[in-house]
Amino acid sequence: MLLQLCNEALLILESQPEMLQSEEVRILNRFLKEQSITHEESGKLLPKPKGEIESGSLQSAHDEDATYRTKGAVGQSGYVLEISEICDKENPFQLIADYAVEANNVSGSEILQGRLDDIKENTGCMDMYVDGGFHSEMEANKKENVSKRSDIERSNSALKSKGLKKFRVREKVKSTIVCGLRVTAQNIKRFVKFLQGGLQTKNCYKKA
Repeated sequence: MLLQLCNEALLILESQPEMLQSEEVRILNRFLKEQSITHEESGKLLPKPKGEIESGSLQSAHDEDATYRTKGAVGQSGYVLEISEICDKENPFQLIADYAVEANNVSGSEILQGRLDDIKENTGCMDMYVDGGFHSEMEANKKENVSKRSDIERSNSALKSKGLKKFRVREKVKSTIVCGLRVTAQNIKRFVKFLQGGLQTKNCYKKA
């Protein structure tokens, strides 16, 4: 029924010359193209089978950048935040050195590939410790990599608890700004805690 109503609305809009180039027409066309098929005999619109709907299909008329993915048994619409954290055990405290926000159907390894040059330039990084979703020749160092994982997971949990588990804004640009502010606040909090004597030198895990 929803698809039929959307189609009727589209026909009404397209009958108005001044609406042909409108956002409403463009978004409706995209929604119907990505989410429906036409029944050969009746000509009615039917929902596409779930397996035929691409992860990059329209998730919201208010946020066209959002995508869909399934992680474990949970479906999620939106974006993914990937962070890199310094992990030199000689540091008195560790900081989040880099972050990136992408559609959540972009893999972590793709995001890392796009951030490597900036991370190296900004931090002088020579080694990275990453999780099982990344691939390299670091198999011999697997034990060391795993041992440095816990702190970055605490960073992820801290950011989620401060509002990043569910965004209150839409669109990639706004989401990136919010994530940047949260990451900055997390770093400031660590610096203040260090000045107050509340942080000790720790190993940590680097993830991008």
